[in-house]
Amino acid sequence: EAEISDLKIQLDKLGRELCARDETLRCAKASHKGYIAQLEQEIEDLRAKSNAENLRERENFEKFKRDYQQHVDELGDDVEKQRRELTGAFEGALQQREHEFRLKLD
Repeated sequence: EAEISDLKIQLDKLGRELCARDETLRCAKASHKGYIAQLEQEIEDLRAKSNAENLRERENFEKFKRDYQQHVDELGDDVEKQRRELTGAFEGALQQREHEFRLKLD
């Protein structure tokens, strides 16, 4: 009977240890689950930040392209204007020389 009593005491002790270990395991799982959720949130925050930065960079690039194209168009217009002016001046000078040449021939 003493032996049965000792076994019951050991069984009770083992039961308490098992409950304590189960509680420790539950706490560890909960902590781990919270940590995983925190990491997932950090990843999502980084992804959102990265997407926002990419969008901002894309918008900046598109603005640069528009501004650059406008500048190129303006330069093209300036070159065309200068070409017309030079062509007009050249044609005027050519006509003047032709006129002077004809006067000399006459």
